[in-house]
Amino acid sequence: SYSFTGDLKIYETCPRQYQFFREYDFTPSRSAVIFFGLLVHQSIEEIHRIALDGKLDSLDVPRIRELFDRTFRFLCLSDVRPIGETAREAAFVQVLNYFRQNQSEMRRVIETEVDVSLEKDGYILTGKVDLLMGGDGKLELLDFKTSPRPNDSPELIAAYERQLCTYAHILERRYGKHVDRLMLYWTSETKKEDALMLLPYDPLRVEEAGRHFDDTVRRI
Repeated sequence: SYSFTGDLKIYETCPRQYQFFREYDFTPSRSAVIFFGLLVHQSIEEIHRIALDGKLDSLDVPRIRELFDRTFRFLCLSDVRPIGETAREAAFVQVLNYFRQNQSEMRRVIETEVDVSLEKDGYILTGKVDLLMGGDGKLELLDFKTSPRPNDSPELIAAYERQLCTYAHILERRYGKHVDRLMLYWTSETKKEDALMLLPYDPLRVEEAGRHFDDTVRRI
């Protein structure tokens, strides 16, 4: 079993780094960056779960601060190095900005943290979709990134596109609905129009992505 982000992305970044992390179990030196990303991701996930329960109207700034602080305390119990106060506030601003600019979209949430897997010859690919939204018999996939939106990184965007196209293919078969949009949301961006990036869903790219994953796993 190989995961999109935990195996393939690390290996494509650097095979030696993959060996250090996966074979020798080294601890990443950028654990504070990992903490920041988890804090934003999990706080937004909590907001989505409240929306799924039909209690979106119960959320306000103090309530979001409360769930954010609870997530922070929970993460401090893990073995990831905590972030300082400045970074903590920056993470809270990202979460609050997302909430304020996307409340109407949250009413279309179908599922959050959706597990996906794809059986291939000799291995299984696993992944997780951050958010699944719906409406009019269609599906929309959204993945969160806590870094700024890249201006000139075509290879990085192509990697995310391969990943999301494959997720979309899996979920189309699971739900029997057409996938309408693939989206990346860069939470570090202040304005929604800068944060939201739409990617085309081309089923033909799924086969191409599959060949790419086969090659990466073979090299691993």
